[in-house]
Amino acid sequence: MKGNRDSFEIEGLFWMYTISMFVCWVPIFGGFAAGFVGGWKAGRVKSALTNSFFTAIIFSMVLYIGGTLVFQGQSLKLTCFSLSYGFILYSYVVFLILGASLGGFLQQIHTS
Repeated sequence: MKGNRDSFEIEGLFWMYTISMFVCWVPIFGGFAAGFVGGWKAGRVKSALTNSFFTAIIFSMVLYIGGTLVFQGQSLKLTCFSLSYGFILYSYVVFLILGASLGGFLQQIHTS
């Protein structure tokens, strides 16, 4: 691969986060597809896994802040939202990491 390695990592992070925001409503395939594309763009398994963890952190912060603003002053609804959001996010991240690993691995095989 030509070019600066850091630019590919940033590009992978951008694609992974952008696709995650658009397909977050698809439980399994959304995370896997976002991880796969981001891993492919990152080009290596290590970069893909790093990007998937950063994507998960950014995605969870956006959802937490959004949920806190929506349910401000309604503690029972906020608690229910937090519990359900936590379960959905953790199940989403598992497939995001699997997709990122596979995408990075296949890109390594493709370029070598």
